[in-house]
Amino acid sequence: MFSPSSNERYKYEGNEHLYPFSISKEQYKAVEHAINSSSKYIPAGTFSGSFAGQSFDNQKGNYRSVDWISWLVHIVPLLIAPFCPPDCKDAISALCHGLQVSLQWCITPEDLYDIKTSFSTWFNYLNKCLVQKMISRTVFRANMHLLLHVPSIIRRMGPLRCLSLRSMERGIGKLKRVMKGSKLVGISAGNILETKAIFNYLELSGMVTFEKEEKERSALAKPIYLEHPLEEGLPQLWGPFASSYNTEELRQEIDLGKSKIAGYVTGTWALAMLNYIARRESCPTPSFPLHFFGQEMIIAPKLWCDNTVYSSDLSMRSNKNTTKKGEYIMFSATRRNALKKVETRYYFARVLFFFSFQYNSDGPGSHFCFAELAQSQEAAYFNTAIPTVSFVKVGTRDHVIFDACDIETLVGLVYRPKRDVLTELSSHQMPDELSGICSPV
Repeated sequence: MFSPSSNERYKYEGNEHLYPFSISKEQYKAVEHAINSSSKYIPAGTFSGSFAGQSFDNQKGNYRSVDWISWLVHIVPLLIAPFCPPDCKDAISALCHGLQVSLQWCITPEDLYDIKTSFSTWFNYLNKCLVQKMISRTVFRANMHLLLHVPSIIRRMGPLRCLSLRSMERGIGKLKRVMKGSKLVGISAGNILETKAIFNYLELSGMVTFEKEEKERSALAKPIYLEHPLEEGLPQLWGPFASSYNTEELRQEIDLGKSKIAGYVTGTWALAMLNYIARRESCPTPSFPLHFFGQEMIIAPKLWCDNTVYSSDLSMRSNKNTTKKGEYIMFSATRRNALKKVETRYYFARVLFFFSFQYNSDGPGSHFCFAELAQSQEAAYFNTAIPTVSFVKVGTRDHVIFDACDIETLVGLVYRPKRDVLTELSSHQMPDELSGICSPV
């Protein structure tokens, strides 16, 4: 519907100039450039597509089904919709929102109503365009019709993700790579499947093991993760744990130019910790308690929580060969408004590293994040449910420390001219209206 080279069949004959989903060749190429520029800021852990710019001359050549789903859910509302008329933009945003909610692992009755309402907004707009002879009836394809049945399918059979065969694609790909016979292809494929099934049976039954002996190596191996001090299921620190820091150095005068924690200025971390104490204790003039000194603070490059692996800038530094990042997150924090009422606000940050720390003298401690705050954040002008953020590249940066349990979701940055547009790429749902929730930092 959007491609300038293949949407002629969806236009109403004689009224081609009224087609609401038209974008120019130059705009399509600008979208391709924006996607390619953003690929390094997309977390690989939650985004399984290729996230490669779609060429104007080859719209179908290098995209798989999963890529098109991600393209529709994330790229269309961020980069395509702003090129469309206002009413068309709202309809597209409603469609993408309905699809995003449909792809959650957990769907409530309220979500089902949200999905139905979003799709109704989309189809009402299409019907309006059809009556005004702006689009052709060919827009209503079979896949478009199936959207109407998504709420009832979820109600009867459960979330779509639980019904999808997407998780089998990797296994199918491995089998396709070993099926190279050009003669008697069916027999060859059957032999490969039978052989694989036999080996799986031998290993699962315990008759044969194909794993290498790792007893000697495991005895000498360093710990690869650190459980949360409170209980299992809370955020874990993931290694390799290359460094630790003794907080006794905080007693000494900090040299802002030389003293560093894991390569980051110690004074910056100390100031962020003082600000955390001020927020938590509601103290305008915070100071370090005595039990803060002498602790062995373990520094970690990664954190695991809710089946998601969060990376950090420290991890990116140690693995320079990686092409995708995962250190951008959204976290929540409580603050007092002008009426002195406590309310929850959402902030966006770039994690520098994770660390363990005992905040209370009589408590077990917790895992924390040391991060760089977004310089500015506000609701996008074209969709109030999408926040736009920008990070300082040079000069003074604002840093923050917060508990790892306050992390809401992993996010990716999608580049737009003169501004970064941030969109979450996990199953976590953003609030419908962010204009009153994303506070200026």
